[in-house]
Amino acid sequence: MTPKPLKYCRLPRPTGKPVRMTMIGAMNCADGVAILADSQETITDYAKWDVRKIKVAFLNESLRVVMAGAGDADTIDMIWEYVSKLWHGKGQSYLMGWMPDVPQLSVTEWREKIVTIVRSATKKTIIPQGRLQDGVQLIWLVQDLTKKSDTPYREIELFR
Repeated sequence: MTPKPLKYCRLPRPTGKPVRMTMIGAMNCADGVAILADSQETITDYAKWDVRKIKVAFLNESLRVVMAGAGDADTIDMIWEYVSKLWHGKGQSYLMGWMPDVPQLSVTEWREKIVTIVRSATKKTIIPQGRLQDGVQLIWLVQDLTKKSDTPYREIELFR
């Protein structure tokens, strides 16, 4: 005897309120990286507004630093301000131009410095306030923009 199909087969409805989240991502492409993030911050059942969650700095036409962030926009801005002190920036979301006294470091050395600064800023400002559960996720890109004669590709460090 074959079993009878269920008459009312529905997917269970989710309980509670929907979870709001920010989407960020990075994809390797043939000649670079595509970085994406949404641009809206939401306070549940209260307000929505547009914010910049991708920060970019072009330094002396030789280096590009990009950060995409998910989570609280104020925390993302604070971390970007800490990191932009490396090139004596003021924390603007988009910076393009000649910056005096930018350290001449390799892409790997830039990565190490950025990770150290983010770790230090997190320990000083986020964890002591008990905001670890809020969480901020960051994707970083550091790209050497100088042309190399032996390869058409430029050196890229992509990290979280």
